[in-house]
Formats: sequence, C-alpha cells, structure tokens
Amino acid sequence: MRVDVASAILAKNKRNIVLTDASKFGKIFPTSLGLNNQFAVLNTSLDAPQQDISELREQGIEVLLV
Repeated sequence: MRVDVASAILAKNKRNIVLTDASKFGKIFPTSLGLNNQFAVLNTSLDAPQQDISELREQGIEVLLV
C-alpha cells in the first residue's frame, strides 16, 4: 500500500485493522503505515513472536492469531 493512501485512511480516525503475516515482525522497512496507536486490531499468523504480541497487547491493540 502506498504511504500517502495509508496516511489518508489513518487520518479518518476510524477503527483501523492491520492484516499481516509473522514474517514482517523484527524487520526494518524504509516506510511504515503509521504509529501503533493508530491501529485497533492486528490480525496475524500464529507463529508471530510472542514478545511482540505481548507488547502490542500492552499498548491496547487487539491481536488476533490465526
């Protein structure tokens, strides 16, 4: 997703949901979609790192593992 499109969506302050697989955790990318506090739900795979999942839940993000 293009950063400008993601920024426009996040600016609406709706219930934003991230869908990603576990391979994205622990990587550094040149851009990001937004700050953690801009997302309400993360839907990811069961093999996501438990430490990252715990930190996201502590920040109030609902994490769904599938």
